[in-house]
Amino acid sequence: MLFVIVLIVVAVVLLILLGVLLGIAGTEKVFQRRDRQQAAAQKRINEEWKLLRAVREENDDPEQ
Repeated sequence: MLFVIVLIVVAVVLLILLGVLLGIAGTEKVFQRRDRQQAAAQKRINEEWKLLRAVREENDDPEQ
């Protein structure tokens, strides 16, 4: 009888650990997706600033 109880407790602990691992994996995927979106947004911002600086330099050129 004690053996059955120990098996049940071990099974419950293993199921809890499995749930934790699956939760961590899902959270990591969400963070990776968010990081990719932030990197893409930052790249767009950097490109816009680069273009803006180029236009300003062109307008400030004393040879014009």
